[in-house]
Amino acid sequence: MKIGFMIVNYNDVSTTKLLLKNIETYKFIDVILVVDNNSTDDSFNILKELETDRIKIVNTMSNKGYGSAINFGARYLKKLGIRWSFISNADIVIEDEKVLMQLIDDINDNRAWIAPVIKEHNGISRGFKVESPLDSILLSIPYFYRKFLPRINYDESYYNKDILPVESLSGCFFLLSLDVLEEVGYFDENIFLYYEENILSRKIEKTNRQIVLDTRISVFHNHSVTIDKNLNRIKKYRTLKRSQRYFQKKYNHANYFILGIHWIIEKLTIASMRTIGLFRP
Repeated sequence: MKIGFMIVNYNDVSTTKLLLKNIETYKFIDVILVVDNNSTDDSFNILKELETDRIKIVNTMSNKGYGSAINFGARYLKKLGIRWSFISNADIVIEDEKVLMQLIDDINDNRAWIAPVIKEHNGISRGFKVESPLDSILLSIPYFYRKFLPRINYDESYYNKDILPVESLSGCFFLLSLDVLEEVGYFDENIFLYYEENILSRKIEKTNRQIVLDTRISVFHNHSVTIDKNLNRIKKYRTLKRSQRYFQKKYNHANYFILGIHWIIEKLTIASMRTIGLFRP
């Protein structure tokens, strides 16, 4: 089976080049694909110079969001005969190729989406539960949302096995069946950023295939480097809330009362943060 490795780049050529250097010697990867999401700097031309028979550099020609870039790359890889591909942010560090080889060993026909533990600056991500409409409200309350995080996290005792089914996984690094992605209609391109994981979880759920975490292995995520470079804080928050409302309405069938509360929280939060100077326009 041919394996791909997709990196999504946007105005972050130096970080992308580091990841390419990290994985270029991994011989079991058949195609390394960098999808430049129509960067506004010279990323594409710089990366194009690194292209080889095995490393492919493509440009989406328009930036419609993270999920849209993955869809673009997935269709490209499918044409090359790739059925499973790693999909990665540029700011991922892989310590050893054995991490990827273990994830490949985890592939079977009943699984669609596989990931390792994601280590970050302030903790780890080991999969999570898809938030309900009520969860989405509680997790949106400024300053108090941390009290409600256990509602979408698994108990520590849950992680006592090597391979665990979870409802959803971090979108920064994972191994995905491109056949299943095609079957479910790819990532929803109606959102620009955030909530891609929740939406993909809902789609895969309908196929009766598994989403699994391998607790034995990990990668490091230099979290939000790319996002923080390219979105100011208010824009980032608004994008998050817009995606959250879209997910709750379309995939969780939230009513207008829930959606209205989200709208009120967003307006009050932005006003409050502007007042105390934590958000810069």
